[in-house]
Amino acid sequence: MEPDPLLHKVSKKIGSLDILINNAGFGYMGPVEETSVKELQAQYETNVYGPLRLIREVVPSMRARKKGLVINISSIVGIVPVPLYGA
Repeated sequence: MEPDPLLHKVSKKIGSLDILINNAGFGYMGPVEETSVKELQAQYETNVYGPLRLIREVVPSMRARKKGLVINISSIVGIVPVPLYGA
């Protein structure tokens, strides 16, 4: 995995990261059959792979220091289905 250049720049400026809050997310509204693969890929990049990449980037140093906190904020739509949010 390539190190994230922005995260590296921030870490270099402020030192170690003690807290990571993953809060980015979005969804497409509409029938599933009208959702393009490109739209769904963008959604997964932001909602799934983005947090995964950040966690993998910061957790090793948190483990080494035995200090750190990761908070993942999600949406109620993952639990309670909403019409036209099938993607």
